[in-house]
Amino acid sequence: MTIQNAINRVAIANVNIIELNSSTTYTPPANLVAVQFEAVGGGGGTGGPQPSAANQIGSACGGGGSGSYCRGIFSRAQVAPNVVITIGARGTAGTAGTAAALGGNGGTGGTTTIGALMSAGGGQGSAAQGRIAGLNQLWFTSYSGVSNPSTGGDVQIFGTAGKPGMVGNNGAAAGCCCGGDGGNSFYLGAGIGRDQTGVRGERGGGGGSSSSNIFDTTLLFAGETGGGGRVYITEWLN
Repeated sequence: MTIQNAINRVAIANVNIIELNSSTTYTPPANLVAVQFEAVGGGGGTGGPQPSAANQIGSACGGGGSGSYCRGIFSRAQVAPNVVITIGARGTAGTAGTAAALGGNGGTGGTTTIGALMSAGGGQGSAAQGRIAGLNQLWFTSYSGVSNPSTGGDVQIFGTAGKPGMVGNNGAAAGCCCGGDGGNSFYLGAGIGRDQTGVRGERGGGGGSSSSNIFDTTLLFAGETGGGGRVYITEWLN
């Protein structure tokens, strides 16, 4: 008999839903019939852009990738006496670049694990970007790779890559730099890329990248962090 059939055959008195954003140990209630775990890994952080220099445009990094998703339904016997749940950490933000050096790369998000039953991989961070020289041009900078895979359970879905950043100008001391948006996780949460400081991701979404102001040599911006992982628990109780 499948677990779903067991749920259908038992009188369910209550359904309890729990959201976790920090690591814990799950202990099943005595009246548990079955439990569903849904997990998403941490989102990737973004790289730090390099500021402008004389006659050079600024730089913009791509967004971080989102964490992977997985889902599984288990009987009480499979999770007894308890299961250790580890929430994947946010991918770290890359340090700001300087006139002499590139910034740091964004960090990969942490893996969210449900004991040995299943795991959801974290999203990859985006790389630091150097400033771009040239006029009357438009560039799309690199973005993050796909997320690390999920394992176990009955559903596994890869996260999405972050969007590329954009740098361009019109041949004068004007133009635009815009960091790329982060990738959305199964629970959305992508950070937004902007022209200065980006927005960090949430719920496993990738971070939004920051960018240095065009033709401004003094403004330094670090990258942004990805979103921390999540676990959602659905308990069927009799």
